[in-house]
Amino acid sequence: MYSTTVIEDAPILTPNVSHQNFTETADYLVRGTEINGDWKEINGLRRGKPFTYKVFITDNDEVIYSKYVKPMGTREITMGADSQVSPTKVEMVKSERKTTMIRAASSVAGALIAYTYAKKRGMDKNKTYLLAGAGALAGFLISRQFTKGTGIVVQKSK
Repeated sequence: MYSTTVIEDAPILTPNVSHQNFTETADYLVRGTEINGDWKEINGLRRGKPFTYKVFITDNDEVIYSKYVKPMGTREITMGADSQVSPTKVEMVKSERKTTMIRAASSVAGALIAYTYAKKRGMDKNKTYLLAGAGALAGFLISRQFTKGTGIVVQKSK
């Protein structure tokens, strides 16, 4: 429901069902009249061809062309990431490649440390490889904990 003003003398329209259009009546809404209602687009025919009528229908079911009504005001709304009107600084950190490289390096380092430890202890081949695999998994899980918070950084607006 909108409240608006008539900007020119506006003839009130009546629907012509047989021709699927509108006919002007002798009644007018005078310029400057405050009215309430809604804008509508109604499909019909104009000179026998499909046409979309842009009309304003008042609370009293009076139909007028929308060109006689003050247009709706536009409003620019700027919202930050933290739902404030002022802008919010949002940094998109290139974390995917960085995180992947850190996790891979940590896995390799864990595997090398475990392999070296197993060789110094004199373990057999199967235990050495098993321990190296566990070291790689441990390195991956540790790096995952340290790189968990990287990604998007949001600084609240002031």
